[in-house]
Amino acid sequence: MDETEFIFLEQLLYHTDKAYVISQLKNVDDSLFLHHFAGNYHWDSGFEVPTVILDNEACDLGTGLLLFHYADGYRLVEKSEKNSASSLRGWQEFLAKILINY
Repeated sequence: MDETEFIFLEQLLYHTDKAYVISQLKNVDDSLFLHHFAGNYHWDSGFEVPTVILDNEACDLGTGLLLFHYADGYRLVEKSEKNSASSLRGWQEFLAKILINY
């Protein structure tokens, strides 16, 4: 990554307008940029942005695995009864998307 891309990455990570971030990520065609963004994403902001990363054609297997790991996907694989709560539906759908795509 060059300095310009790094500055853009930093600006996106700290931007508070989710719609703006999503629109910018949809136009990214660099898998390394998506990977760096995913690795630094603040997960308290929900699954909407990581889903946009997964839907991006430039998203590769490494980034998919990173998102799976950061979303605590191993917990889903354990098939614990705690994982079936309806409040976890967004989390389950996100992880299912990763498992289907990668």
